[in-house]
Amino acid sequence: MIGDDWEVQMQTFHIPLSKFDKGTSGFDGTAINKIQLIFDQSPKGIVVVDNIGYNTVK
Repeated sequence: MIGDDWEVQMQTFHIPLSKFDKGTSGFDGTAINKIQLIFDQSPKGIVVVDNIGYNTVK
């Protein structure tokens, strides 16, 4: 895809908003209007992100 020495390995992650509520008084998951993914811990590299979404708990 981008380089010859590696290949993309796609993974799926599910992060419940309740994990952010632990020890945080006043957390309101319904007030979230933006999520930022910041990758600034390495001077170089490639991160492939695809199909970000959300769903409600059933």
